[in-house]
Amino acid sequence: KNGLRYCDYKYDGIRAQVHQNEDGIKIFNRKGDDITNKFANDLIPIIKENADPVDWIVDGEIYPIDTDGNPAEFKNMMSRIHGKTDEVIYRNDVTIRLFDCLMYGGQPVFEDDLDTRLQTLQMQFDESIVAKTTQINNKEEMIKFYNEAIKAGFEGVINKDPNLYYEFGRRSKGREDFKPPLVDVDCILRGANI
Repeated sequence: KNGLRYCDYKYDGIRAQVHQNEDGIKIFNRKGDDITNKFANDLIPIIKENADPVDWIVDGEIYPIDTDGNPAEFKNMMSRIHGKTDEVIYRNDVTIRLFDCLMYGGQPVFEDDLDTRLQTLQMQFDESIVAKTTQINNKEEMIKFYNEAIKAGFEGVINKDPNLYYEFGRRSKGREDFKPPLVDVDCILRGANI
């Protein structure tokens, strides 16, 4: 497609697959574990309010936010992941951004190309819970979008091939993360504790 790619904000959180059917909304982590109880009091109502009540499966990222709704440090997710009581689990606010659609209206769409899956996602879910995505044609456009993401407090961007197909249980080929470079430091190790 003449160099056309999609570019998403890179959200620093945990990958989540969200299912809705006659039993309600359930959230699963990357390993397939049901983690709904960690988000039942706050995130499930937000998803329910911003999605149609039909059968669907979507993929997204749950990440921590501050009191103004801006991205917070990843360490704030630890209470959700490891907390045992509601007081600990709900200590820090979170939100979700959806970036892929696997099924909608009971019909599988995961074999469709990324163009079609994104259109389904953007038409059927409120923009408040859909990942920030743009089309880019060259590196300059990607750098501009990357700078916007960094300024907004996100981790960077992800470039995706529009012909990308969905691969279950692993990161799909045809996507590239672009984050700030790590700083190289010259140092002398003077001691260590084991």
